[in-house]
Amino acid sequence: MKLILDAMARLEKWIAGICIATIMVLMVMDVFGRNVLKDGIVWAQKLSLHLMLWAGLLGASITSSKGGHLRPEIADKLWPKSFQPVLKSLEHFLISAFCATMAFFALKYILHSLETGDKTPVTELPMWLVQGVIPYTLASMAVRHFTYAFISEIRPKDLNEAEEALQLEAEVSGKGE
Repeated sequence: MKLILDAMARLEKWIAGICIATIMVLMVMDVFGRNVLKDGIVWAQKLSLHLMLWAGLLGASITSSKGGHLRPEIADKLWPKSFQPVLKSLEHFLISAFCATMAFFALKYILHSLETGDKTPVTELPMWLVQGVIPYTLASMAVRHFTYAFISEIRPKDLNEAEEALQLEAEVSGKGE
């Protein structure tokens, strides 16, 4: 299962990277066109927004694969250390359930866009294509966290960004006095 999750993360990184690289190229071409040729690329900014949506949501999925996700870290201190493994499994299971539920509703939304044939303004791309990253990302995180709930050996260590930032601030403040 770890190989599958790692392959998903690699693919997500590649797609997000391609999105960001494409945004950079589009923006340079558009700015050059507007400032030098006096005529920019009409659809460049809108397409860049679509690509930023894809890159950002894929980034959220990539972050979850590395153990970084939104969760209340304060609760970690409320329970005895011996209960932590059970809490971690429960935490990942609840994150998975939330993501799976949201993926279901996002998929329903996408199917509605597909049925109605909605298109994005300016770029005229099918709306479902632009929105398609939403249920994928949520489903990817659901699968990932469901796996982490039951296979703790492949679960990444939590990043605990807030706690680490507070500790760093305390260290810096202590040295400055």
